[in-house]
Amino acid sequence: MKKYLSLILSVIFLLFSSNVDARKKRHRHRRVAKKHVRVVDVAPVVPRIVEGICGIDVSHYQGTIDWDKVVHYENNPIKFVYIKATEGSTIKDECYERNITLAKQKGLLVGSYHYFTTRSSAEEQFENFKQTASKDSQDLIPVVDIEECRYWTEDIFHKNLQVFLNEVEAHYGKKPVIYTMPSFYNKYLLDKYKDYKIFIAQYGDGNPELKDGSNWHIWQFTRRGRIEGIRGNVDVNAINPQCDHKEILLYHNEPNANQSVEKREEAPNPVPVPVS
Repeated sequence: MKKYLSLILSVIFLLFSSNVDARKKRHRHRRVAKKHVRVVDVAPVVPRIVEGICGIDVSHYQGTIDWDKVVHYENNPIKFVYIKATEGSTIKDECYERNITLAKQKGLLVGSYHYFTTRSSAEEQFENFKQTASKDSQDLIPVVDIEECRYWTEDIFHKNLQVFLNEVEAHYGKKPVIYTMPSFYNKYLLDKYKDYKIFIAQYGDGNPELKDGSNWHIWQFTRRGRIEGIRGNVDVNAINPQCDHKEILLYHNEPNANQSVEKREEAPNPVPVPVS
């Protein structure tokens, strides 16, 4: 009797073990398939580089740049650069003067940006920017980098920001470009500042979309660009295919800007990447 009972238990154990193994394989297959789908879903969408017009933005974080070697991003000639000038009411970027002088000598179209904070008044911040970013040295419309709203109420934030924007427009002659990220835009800037060009920073998750339907003019599509002459990563930007790149020029008839374009060493026909 014990012999038969042992034989029956052995058969039951073998059947149960094979079923468990089969279920494990099915579950493992499902996990692998799901993981594969996630990778496909988050594949970055790279913008089309309009007419080969590619740009970068830099600050002291890039260290000492060898501007003579800053020529191309992949197959696209770099045509413009935004350089950090100031932050708040007292900070001046330590590499600003060197960067704007050498980038301009290289023949790039140059512009300056200010990092707007909520720790000092708009008037003080504008004075810092104006004293640092000489109007005569700018080819591009100034950019206001807006990423924080920590120490003010929203009402005070918007009042100060509008004062700063107005001061920049009065001094430089054009409405500044607003740089931000979709999350900040949709939380604080939604349905406001529609008269301003938007410079949007979004990486790896599709074309930028603003909830109020506003269009973006410049897309910072990667912060991990690799360019000869710059150590480490650098932000790379593209112009919206629906926009005219001349709209970011401070003066449409800027002599230096026109000369800069002519002086640039052109690459062979750049290969644009279609927008999906």
